[in-house]
Amino acid sequence: MSSQKRLYEIDIFRFIAALSVLLFHYTFRGAALQDYSGPSFPEMGNIFRYGYLGVDFFFLISGFVIVLSIKKPSLAAFLKSRVVRLYPAYWFCLTVTFIVLALWGKSILAVTFPQYLVNLTMFQRFVGVDHIDWVYWTLMVEIKFYILIAIFIVANYRKKIDLNYLIYGWLALSCLPHIIDFTTLLPLKAIYFIFALDYSPYFIAGMLFFKIFTEGQKAYYLAGVLLCLLLSALNAATYAGELSAYYKTHFSATVTTSVIAVCYIILYLISTKKLEFLNKPVMLKIGVLTYPLYLIHQNIGYVIFNNFGGQVNKYVLLSITTVFMIAFSYGIHIAIEKPFARWLKQKFDKAG
Repeated sequence: MSSQKRLYEIDIFRFIAALSVLLFHYTFRGAALQDYSGPSFPEMGNIFRYGYLGVDFFFLISGFVIVLSIKKPSLAAFLKSRVVRLYPAYWFCLTVTFIVLALWGKSILAVTFPQYLVNLTMFQRFVGVDHIDWVYWTLMVEIKFYILIAIFIVANYRKKIDLNYLIYGWLALSCLPHIIDFTTLLPLKAIYFIFALDYSPYFIAGMLFFKIFTEGQKAYYLAGVLLCLLLSALNAATYAGELSAYYKTHFSATVTTSVIAVCYIILYLISTKKLEFLNKPVMLKIGVLTYPLYLIHQNIGYVIFNNFGGQVNKYVLLSITTVFMIAFSYGIHIAIEKPFARWLKQKFDKAG
């Protein structure tokens, strides 16, 4: 691999994915679910109803970048890096969201202090406590991935194991729900949950794309990616049907699978260095917005729409809220995430 440690072109696509999720929440989901937010945007919602697929893109990218964290595997170093990366912005965004919802949220967005305390751990759904903001559900999926990587690091420390064993073993397991019904027996349900088999093809494909990036386009890597794409498309088509029933609005399986295919193509182009013209440090200034923007935007945005939707033109309100969230996210990164992460890292380093 080249000496460069960061692929800046990934940052712009992370931001696009986060923005698409924001627009899904603001222009479609808020009005579709029991009037979470005041104004509705039916024309925009017809397009951005598919913005939720930005989360799928996040998972794909996560599989790619996480391999960088285990090039020199150390369980302590890996866990520290995840804590430093995830918790500073999360704790701040969680706290601000809790305060806003406690003061101005409607009953549908009601929160409690014990719920907030459990949410501080980021493991709330593992103990059956609701998220303060439902965008946090993706963190649970990411944590499952990190746990699997941590197990691999421990196993690799005891006896050197090729990462391909993890990749292709997980891929084989991910195929089984399309052959066997995993909803019938408790052990199968547990396996499905623990190994995140509804989203695992994205993480696996991301790791395979990193292999392509570092080792070239070997046939078995490309074949693995194509199988992941097929599994992702099948899962997404099924989910589109579930969303259609849930929101009582049609979600096209053709559109969802097409968007996912585009996400795969983008990561393929990155892994084969076809997008190096985007590889500029300025992209980092956009990329750093992604995580705080994702964490802070949804429920606070709904509160803003509920309180000002009847007083301000809805498109003006949408624009102002979106710009505010982007600016606020940058402030969170500069004033909270960077210094707090640096402080945490120093504490970990001193502790050994």
